[in-house]
Amino acid sequence: RKEFLEMFFFAFHACGLRVVDVMTLQWKHIDFARRELRKIMIKTNKRHVIPLTESALRILRHGDDKRECCRYVFNLVKESLDDAEALYKARNNATKCINQSLVVAGEQIGLPFSLSMHAARHSFAVFALNQGLSMSVVSRLLGHGSTDVTEKVYARFLPETLSAEVARLKNDLASLEII
Repeated sequence: RKEFLEMFFFAFHACGLRVVDVMTLQWKHIDFARRELRKIMIKTNKRHVIPLTESALRILRHGDDKRECCRYVFNLVKESLDDAEALYKARNNATKCINQSLVVAGEQIGLPFSLSMHAARHSFAVFALNQGLSMSVVSRLLGHGSTDVTEKVYARFLPETLSAEVARLKNDLASLEII
């Protein structure tokens, strides 16, 4: 479904937003003037502010026609699901459906890995780190509790960055005289 691909790209462009937070994203969480998203994240139960890129804003504006009639941006969660358990089940079912559709889309375009909503999160993190964002900034954008989590998951994806840093270190060490 086209909406699932929009969700995938939005998650990537919204700093690796988790699938559960994309699904429960409401229009009231978006501040177009400040170009940011303010939401209490489902997993951590903490308020998180995410700066929105132009690409993320473009995806949101594409759904502008739904702002007046729908509470949720991607409209996968039914308005009547205010009960926590029912909402949890609905989110799980929707996540399975979304990921199954993304796997099929990924296979059709010949990706060498399974496409999923979590792949958007990982892709954002690896892209941001390889573009020079610090581990602490990426950690904050992902909403991790500490940089330890981010380092444990993403350090292995940085061979170019790690090689460049070691090469720089070698040059610095070569200038020191060893007695």
